[in-house]
Amino acid sequence: MARRTAVQHPPHRPARLTCASRTFAARPSSLVREYFGNLVFTNTFYQEGANVAKASHDAGLVTGYLHGRALRQNQRTIFWHDLGYRMGDQSYRGPQSQWSSQDWSFWYTDAAGYFRRYHLTA
Repeated sequence: MARRTAVQHPPHRPARLTCASRTFAARPSSLVREYFGNLVFTNTFYQEGANVAKASHDAGLVTGYLHGRALRQNQRTIFWHDLGYRMGDQSYRGPQSQWSSQDWSFWYTDAAGYFRRYHLTA
């Protein structure tokens, strides 16, 4: 039987994600739909494939949003602390109060990448 090993954390980096993560957790589902629900999927050779891709993308958004909402407060705190630790210092993005919709979209995309890398298994 294989032995379980402890999760290897990256070298310590400041977790400067706290404000953005709290703001993210408080955002309504309409914002998620606004930022990511209107993506266009094209496939000039097989339109049905584009339709399947869009449906899969939308189902993933809904599933992720609902799973996040189902977490208890202490689970959210632990999750965002861990994600912030892994993303590292975000101060290069400038003051959060001055972020545009595009800046928020980029941050969400980056956070999703870190989430996928460290929290999802195949």
